[in-house]
Parts: sequence; C-alpha cells; structure tokens
Amino acid sequence: MLVLLSLDVTYPYVKSKVDGLAYEGARNPETILLDIQSLEDERFSDPDKLDHYYKTKAEQLKNSKPDVIVVSGSPVIFSFYNDYIYPIMPDVPMVGETRTIPGDHKPPAYSFIQYMQNMPKTVEMALKISRPKTVYLIGDATHPGSQLSMDLVAKSIPKDADVKVERLDMPFQELMEEVKKLPKNAVGFFSLIFSDGRGNRMVPEKALQRIADQARFPIYAFHETMVGSGAAGGVVAKGEDVGVQMLQEGMLALKSGPFSPPRVVPAVSTLLFDWHYLDKFGVSLDELPEDAEVINLKPDLLDEYYFEILAGVLVIIIQSILVALLVLYSRQKQKLTTELSTVNQNLEQRISRRTRTLTELNQALKRKEAEITHLMLTDPLTGIPNRRYFENELKREFKRSERTASGFCLAICDIDHFKSVNDTYGHDVGDEVLIRIAHCISENVRESDFMARWGGEEFVIMFVDSDRTTAERMAERVRKAVSDISFEDMDRRMTLSIGITQRLPGETLGDVMKHADQALYRSKEEGRNRITFEK
Repeated sequence: MLVLLSLDVTYPYVKSKVDGLAYEGARNPETILLDIQSLEDERFSDPDKLDHYYKTKAEQLKNSKPDVIVVSGSPVIFSFYNDYIYPIMPDVPMVGETRTIPGDHKPPAYSFIQYMQNMPKTVEMALKISRPKTVYLIGDATHPGSQLSMDLVAKSIPKDADVKVERLDMPFQELMEEVKKLPKNAVGFFSLIFSDGRGNRMVPEKALQRIADQARFPIYAFHETMVGSGAAGGVVAKGEDVGVQMLQEGMLALKSGPFSPPRVVPAVSTLLFDWHYLDKFGVSLDELPEDAEVINLKPDLLDEYYFEILAGVLVIIIQSILVALLVLYSRQKQKLTTELSTVNQNLEQRISRRTRTLTELNQALKRKEAEITHLMLTDPLTGIPNRRYFENELKREFKRSERTASGFCLAICDIDHFKSVNDTYGHDVGDEVLIRIAHCISENVRESDFMARWGGEEFVIMFVDSDRTTAERMAERVRKAVSDISFEDMDRRMTLSIGITQRLPGETLGDVMKHADQALYRSKEEGRNRITFEK
C-alpha cells in the first residue's frame, strides 16, 4: 500500500494518522506492507524546481508497484497524484482522505474519507456556547489547504447568524500583534498555519499554542492534536482513527472495488474540549453537550481538601502551644530545683499545681484532637459522615466480607433535578434540601447500615450483611420517605434516583463502585425517581 502524505510525521496530526495505519495494518490477518511517502513540497518556492522535484519523486515511485494507493492531505497532494502518479499507475485503486472531494479526481478513486462535516458542527457548537459578535478565521495565506479550510468554515456560518466574519491570514508576527488587540466577545476558528509568511516552516500545533496564549477569546479547531495545544475544543477528527479508516478503505477498494460513484465515508470524529481554555474564558461544563469529552480537568485542591488542610493547621498550632508549655514548664522546674533546700514545701505545692494544669491542658488537647477528627470525617453542611469516612468504612467492610465470605450491598443515591432547586430558589433553600434529605436517609436505614454524603447531591449507603432483596427493600423505603418530605420554602417534592449493586466473590472494590455507578446512571436514563440493580 503506497501512502502519499502532504506533510511528514514531524507534524503531530500526520504522525497520529501514520500510527493508525500501522496499528490497523498489524491487526489485519493479511501481511500489509506500508510505503509511507511525504511530499514536503513546501521546501520549494521556484515552480521549475518544484516541477523537477515532483518528476523525481514520481520516478522514484515508478517501480514500487503498489496494490492500492492512499492519498491524504491538502489539494496539493491530489494534484501531485493526478499529474504525476496516475499517468504511471492508471490501474491502481486510489483512496483519498481530504476536506472536500477534488472535482478532477481520476477514475481509480474508489473511496474518499471526508472530514468536512466536522466544520459545520464545530461552528454551530462554538456560536451556541460563546455567543460572539465577531468570528475570526485564522489560517495560512501561503497554504492552499489552509485557505480552503477557511473558506469552508466561512460557508458553515449560518446566514442568519448576527456575527461579523474576518480573516486573519497575515504573516505570523503581524498576526500575533493583531490578536492582542482583538475584543473578548469573539471566537476564532483555526485552519492550520504551516509557515510564518516569511519562508520559515511552522508546526500548526505550536503556532496555535502561541496564538491562544495571546488571544482574549476562545479558539476552536477541527483536529484532535489542536485540542490540548491551544484550542478550547471542537468536533475533531482523531488522526489515529482516520489512519485506521484509510487502511480499511484501501483494503475494501482492493477487494470489492471499483465503486461508481466513489464511496464517501465521513471521518470518525469526537466532541473534544480542553478544560484549561474553557475555564479561562468562563465556559462551564454544564454548557457542553452531554457526549463531550473533556481533557486537562484539574480540580482545585485547596477547595477539595479545605477542611483537611484546616484541621492539619489546627493540629500543628495546638502541638506548638503544647511544646511551648512543656518548654516553659521545664524552665520553671529547673529554677525551682535550685531553691529546693529552702522552699521544699512550697515547691511541692507549685509542682502539684503545674501538674494539674498540664493534665487539664492534655485533656483539652485530646478533646480538640477528637473534635478535629470528627470534623475531618463529617460533612459540615449535613452533619452526617463524609466521603473520606465512608471510604474507610467501605474498605473495612470489604476486607471483612472477604475474610468471612459474607456479602454486602452498595447504593448510590442522587437527588433528581437538584441543580434546578439552586437555580430557582437559591443556595440557602438548596442547602436546606440537602440537610433534610440527608437526615431522612439516615433515619430510614438500619443501625447496622452505614450512610454518608458522597459529594454534591449524591449520598451512599452500605447495607451490611445484606442480599439484593434486603437492599432493594431498604432502598425503596428511603426513596419513598424522601419523596414524602415537604419543604416550607419550596412548592415541590424531591425524589431520588438510586443505583444498587451486590458485592460478589472475586470482585474488587473498584468493581463494586463501578457497578453501583452504572446502576445509578441507568436509573437516571430510565426516568429518575427509581431504583436500579446492577450485577
């Protein structure tokens, strides 16, 4: 299989396509030899030298005798195929991978893998999320593929969209200066930059990263490797998946072609976002489509472990006070020892008083340590055990279950539509709802069971020494009790979606948590306010 590429594997997206080709080739039961050829014609600016280079390249490939040809990249690589490769290999099937199908493709073109459909989807999504006043098309004036991509993006913008469209395809240094001045209420669409406009080659991912660091608005892209390199997101083509498609279509063309007209296959695409840039421009996860994949999620460690850090600081302060008191006591004792011969009786009384003081301080310290331990293991809002406490109890029960061959069930409960309570009635009412429901759950489980707040609007219950029937009966009691709660400041009732699983022999703790979470997901998907059991 002869694979003709516009660019070499130093470009991340090209490398991922080649990796996909190699991966699928290794999986194929037949032995497939891949001859990867990169055109790299951007090195030549003189047309005569470029023509000579094309002819030399074609002459080198003349004796390769491939069974099928895959052409991937910009319009330039298809022109090279039409003008130089097709005349010497007119009967070899060709499969293309490109944005748009070339109008002058030669007869052996059996299939085309097309990723133009990513653009309208990305444009529609970006306009909906960012609601811009201006759309900037960022590209490379020296590269035909980039210009074509910019044209396609422009055509993808709805005619009734109230936005101004501007092209930014000037030399790179001028582009960097211009981006700094552009307003915030805008979005950009990156159509790849391969040159700085002064003859120096650029890697698109690195160019985008530099632009994104200066821009005051989010930039969207159409290739997987751009997300994580400056793009806020997009409906992107994954290079490795496209590489797999290229090899599959090549084998299909070889075995089942020709096809007339050529097959048109949409490239595999994914809705991908970078949380770093979403957060930078104030886009919340709630605004993203449900099937979106988000990379670089970084929780705020200070917020996540605020109470643990606070408790640790308090322990250090208390210990420092204790050390200071002990040092003071030691010095006083040494002073009193020197006066022992004359004031022995008085010294004994003073030592006795000091001892009582230290005893009281030690008892107070123990009480404080107990209070701190309680704070570390208790949810501050509801007063019930928190996630850390529950995880410790779950691990202990898991080990006991393995040792005694006894079983237990785990349930995850989620308050249905809780976000709408905060949005409609405010966070004070939302907190009251959490407190009431937490206490209701606690009152409706057995003394042998253990429940805690898992986080947000989720609670967990561990039914000790219980089978499925018992757990479902207790969970139904909890669900019914919660649905019967009435709230003074809210004219609605709240319900729970509950997912239950039973720990089976051989399952890990991770398996149990995974099954309970899957059961909860099914409860939500099937209409909420219900109980679902997952084996």
